[in-house]
Amino acid sequence: MSFFDEFIVRPILNLLMAIYSLIPDFGVSVIIFTIIVRLLLWPLIKKQLHQAKAMRKMQPELVKIKKQYAKNPQMRNLAMVELYKKTQRQCLWLNWRYDYSAANFDCDVSSGADFCL
Repeated sequence: MSFFDEFIVRPILNLLMAIYSLIPDFGVSVIIFTIIVRLLLWPLIKKQLHQAKAMRKMQPELVKIKKQYAKNPQMRNLAMVELYKKTQRQCLWLNWRYDYSAANFDCDVSSGADFCL
């Protein structure tokens, strides 16, 4: 068993099976499971939406920088870093959202699951 199987796939599968044991319709169980996961991921989604809005506001300035330093990529990168520092958007690492379905892609016979979602 890999770390991913043990700490990601199995808890997701167990939660889905617990919902399915309460509501024997698998379609409704998947919908409820999706709602639960979306609620759990809401803080990350909210942060991502705020950062995307900030990036949209910076887009005209980024276009100007790209045109101004089209032939000099080093200066362009420096100017973009300065723009990010100026707008307090240095940490853009949350500009992604972990999709819970990625855990289901690793579903195989060795994970002990009888089926894959």
